[in-house]
Amino acid sequence: MPAASAIVPTFPTAIVSTRSARGATKACEALVLPCLIALLVSALCTASAGQPPAGEPPSASASQPAQAVVDDYINALGGREALQRIRNRRADGVVEGARRGFSRRNFRLYWAVPNLARVEFKEEGLVTYEGYDGAKGWTQEVFGIAEELKPDALEALLNFADPIRYTRLLEIYPNAAIETDSPEAAGRTTLRATARGDTFRFFFDPKTHLLAEFQKEGDTDESAARRYRFEEYRRVDGILFPFTIHVITPVPNLDPAAIRIENVIRYKTVSHNVTIPATLFTRPK
Repeated sequence: MPAASAIVPTFPTAIVSTRSARGATKACEALVLPCLIALLVSALCTASAGQPPAGEPPSASASQPAQAVVDDYINALGGREALQRIRNRRADGVVEGARRGFSRRNFRLYWAVPNLARVEFKEEGLVTYEGYDGAKGWTQEVFGIAEELKPDALEALLNFADPIRYTRLLEIYPNAAIETDSPEAAGRTTLRATARGDTFRFFFDPKTHLLAEFQKEGDTDESAARRYRFEEYRRVDGILFPFTIHVITPVPNLDPAAIRIENVIRYKTVSHNVTIPATLFTRPK
């Protein structure tokens, strides 16, 4: 049976806003904890691995303005040529809750073109591995048996390993188009796309043209959209890379301003075009 992602199970639980009464907070914890893993795994899910999702076809008039937005994003990151020179990546960092006192998990990740990934998590002496060999995803604990990753967990891994993958936004979401009436744009340029019953909104900073945030909302969601905020862009090997990603997931049927799951991915070091053995991405036997 496919396994869930190790990226999410040990993430800290929920961030509870002070707007909610303490009594309500304790009552909600019993609801939050059992569904935490499923919420966070699905929160990081985007397009299917290596293949564009089955979205609606783009309109001829909408695709050109959307391409201009993506081109500005590519240029802001460092340009198409600079991005094409990046053949692999090694990064170290930590995943932690936005609230102090929650557990944290150190990681080292590897990524290589066209779409290979591996991450090693360490927490209190326990090491967990996840990887994608270009065909299938897998997860394994030390001395354990490798299991196949669930599709959503695989997507979490690929987004984690390559957070600037939305330079290929129109390849992943061919029907993406500019949205002029988004209530949460706040002056930012917005691209909207749909795929497999989900709606995605990408918010680009009008001054820097960098991707500042994207949201994912499913047809069955009964609360606010899940949010991903990209911060602390720093130049590494000729391109800009977001060193901080906030992942904010509302809890179904609860006020998203009061109860939400908030986690932070912090990249400490990022290196490109380093020596990475091809066997690193091979599924263990």
